[in-house]
Amino acid sequence: MTAAYRRPAAFALDVAPQPRLQSLVALLVVLSATAGLAAWVVHWAPAIWLALLLPIVSWQAWRLAAVAPRRLQFDGDAWWLGTPGRAPQPCRRLEVVFDFETWLLLRVDVGRWRYLPIARHQAGADWGRLRATLYAARPAPEADGPA
Repeated sequence: MTAAYRRPAAFALDVAPQPRLQSLVALLVVLSATAGLAAWVVHWAPAIWLALLLPIVSWQAWRLAAVAPRRLQFDGDAWWLGTPGRAPQPCRRLEVVFDFETWLLLRVDVGRWRYLPIARHQAGADWGRLRATLYAARPAPEADGPA
């Protein structure tokens, strides 16, 4: 006898930009660049001119940390990731990278890896369903071969 496989219900969530997270990532990059520059200047004084690049580094960090609007959905069998105005793509793999109870970082493979930060306030009342679906939506168990 085999146990019945219970599938989680369909679920969808819109992932919006998070300026606070974007600012935090940019700040961490700038602090790291500043610390690296300070360590380099101690040993090679002419490197102080590289400090002029810090505004460019901070702007690039801000740009690269931006989260594009996306729609993450589970149809009962598979995960899908879409962007506004485009058809959703099937996710080959979806992993929870960090789970801090009020904040999740997901890694999604849709041809190339994408990272989706999701905050509890962003998901609202669906937060519990999202977490339950993420952890319960595992691939169906493989059927045993011939006995």
